[in-house]
Amino acid sequence: MRVIILEDEAQFAEQAISVVETLGGEATWMTDADATLEEILEARPRYQALILDRVLDDKPDSDTLWMIRELRRNGEKLPVIITSALTEQGDQWDGLDAGAVDYITKMYSNEDLAIRLRRAVDMFHYQRGQLEVDLNKREAHWNSNPMQMPPKCFDILALLAERPGEVIPIQAIHSVGWPQQLSVGRDRVDSAMTRLRNELGRHGAKDVICNVSNVGYFLDPDRL
Repeated sequence: MRVIILEDEAQFAEQAISVVETLGGEATWMTDADATLEEILEARPRYQALILDRVLDDKPDSDTLWMIRELRRNGEKLPVIITSALTEQGDQWDGLDAGAVDYITKMYSNEDLAIRLRRAVDMFHYQRGQLEVDLNKREAHWNSNPMQMPPKCFDILALLAERPGEVIPIQAIHSVGWPQQLSVGRDRVDSAMTRLRNELGRHGAKDVICNVSNVGYFLDPDRL
């Protein structure tokens, strides 16, 4: 677990670092919003979560919600947990509406933050038998071995891995692979699925994708 923390109060930064390290992770502490945004977008390997102080320096004009919106505009799916002294329900709604996955008010316990952090990371990480898909890092592994595949194949695999055993309609697969195209092309979807199956087969994950004719595709849980 690799976590970046934006927090200008040492007390809360040290608490968050302790939680991350207790979970076996690595924490990076920063105090400047612009520098933090740049670090997230350029970091390799990618971070797996951001613990974000809602207001820096207790100044009304230093609300950091703009960072979440900027991350999303850049296609960054990093899960964000907001920590804040703002306790009104409307403040929490604003944070979640901006794109955070959780909102925790100060003061909070180490146990509370640990639970929320594990949950946030798991939302973007699927472990399905021998298949592992990390949405934030955009990485897929089979039996712990990395699989290289085109972006569209990864996006489709992630969709199937979200709900193994459930038939994903052709229309939904098309929307993930070709979001700008309104008309559904079954041949295009079938071609992409063939390519994905070949990619999986090359890594030993043979026949894990099943087809329901003219309906959709699904991952077979018994073959994962």
